[in-house]
Amino acid sequence: MKKLILIGLILLYISPALAQGVERSSHTNGRDPMRELNLSEDQSAAIKKIKSGYLKRSIRLQADLAAKQHEFKSLIADPAASEESIRARGREIENLSVQITREMLSFELEVRRILTPEQLRTLYTLMDSPQKKWGKY
Repeated sequence: MKKLILIGLILLYISPALAQGVERSSHTNGRDPMRELNLSEDQSAAIKKIKSGYLKRSIRLQADLAAKQHEFKSLIADPAASEESIRARGREIENLSVQITREMLSFELEVRRILTPEQLRTLYTLMDSPQKKWGKY
């Protein structure tokens, strides 16, 4: 029951941020660099599909990670918890973190395949230089 409540709270917290979209990160001060890329309709549709799948997987993984971290904190504070159970939970957290990183990498690689070389240069210039393009944040 606690896990369901925790997951629900996490989703409520995460949902507004996700509603803004993946491409509107702190790297661009909330702006949408995809507009700067002059995407074709096909590119835009393909990226939306990729993003949708990524968000579904990412939300699930983030919720699982938060639940495992909560369980870890409970275990570490419990004098009766065995070292093995604490280490096992730590390995689960590590594995989830790796999965999250792999999902982000896959997402970026999939989007990268859709963009032209010029669009890629523009995107990563915008993301690498937020102060120059969007102002300080």
